[in-house]
Amino acid sequence: MAYEKLPGVYFTETIGSVTTTSTTTPLFIIQTSTEIESIDEQYVKFTNLTAFKTVATDKGLTETINFIEETLNEAGMINNEFYVYSVKTDTAANFTKILVDSSHMNEIRDVFYFEETKSANANTINAKLGALKTGCNTCYTNGVTRIAYVVPYGTITDAVENKASGTTDEAACIAALTTTINGINSGRIACILPDYPGAVAGRILAAQYNEEIGYPVINTAISTPAYNFTTSDMISLQNKGILFIRGEMIKGSYVYRVNLGVSTAFSGNGADGLLLSRRVCDEVLNQVKYACDDFVKTPNDIEGGLVTLQVDIDNVLGRFIDNGEIVEADSELLVTEGSDVYTFNVSGQIKPIKSTIAINVNTNIA
Repeated sequence: MAYEKLPGVYFTETIGSVTTTSTTTPLFIIQTSTEIESIDEQYVKFTNLTAFKTVATDKGLTETINFIEETLNEAGMINNEFYVYSVKTDTAANFTKILVDSSHMNEIRDVFYFEETKSANANTINAKLGALKTGCNTCYTNGVTRIAYVVPYGTITDAVENKASGTTDEAACIAALTTTINGINSGRIACILPDYPGAVAGRILAAQYNEEIGYPVINTAISTPAYNFTTSDMISLQNKGILFIRGEMIKGSYVYRVNLGVSTAFSGNGADGLLLSRRVCDEVLNQVKYACDDFVKTPNDIEGGLVTLQVDIDNVLGRFIDNGEIVEADSELLVTEGSDVYTFNVSGQIKPIKSTIAINVNTNIA
């Protein structure tokens, strides 16, 4: 006989229209034309930032190093472990492969790609986002939930520095971002404005899966943001699914926060357009995976196994419902027998909580 899958738990998912936290280790994908033998084309774990700087300083990664340092500082993880993968094969296929080949590394949930210099026309930043989207989707089918966050620093910097006469920096930036995310539309891909991007990325890493990343005040000292966006500019960025910082007056104090935790699916009104919703669903799925793990490679009588696994999964959903993280009436996962004697299927839907975006106050003065 032959069987086409390794023993394990596999996911499929359909995104509809809007009608126990695990320990994770982030992966930073970096790119430089300079050879760095110890990290090129491989997943290397660093125990702290100093160790990374030892091999990356003076290698054409000035902005990348700053980004990683600002990210870890904002997240309070300066002495925590992280992975680095240095790209040398600059093709879309390889960017997908970076994620797919690490599908066995379950601890990697958050992936960051910092574009040090403008991407070549043969593999534009838009192509890289598409490739990472494919990689995240494939990882999901392999049982690993991931979100990739991309900082198009090189592309945006080039667009602003070479803007047409009479064009503002803000207009050039927004136009370049529009091209960057064109056609992506994925709850697993987010684009970070390259203006204090480490502060945004750090908030992502620091946030619990059930926390809106735009709620906590940013710890990083913000002097003057590079762009002076108007209200309509910021609404445009938000609706395109761009993550950026914004000055806000909160209870009499002026603070900086991430505007809103959105993915590139936000513009398409996807059910997972809010990172909060995507992350809650992913945590539910990871807990379901843990429940299923006990059944993989374990001798089971099918009927008894179906009942036991259903109880375990119901308990998982019950915990998230009790915590107010998913909606009970619209969340159900059913265990059924697969098409062969080696498989169980789990299917259904999950409706996560959303972030409150606006509170409308309507008054009448008599």
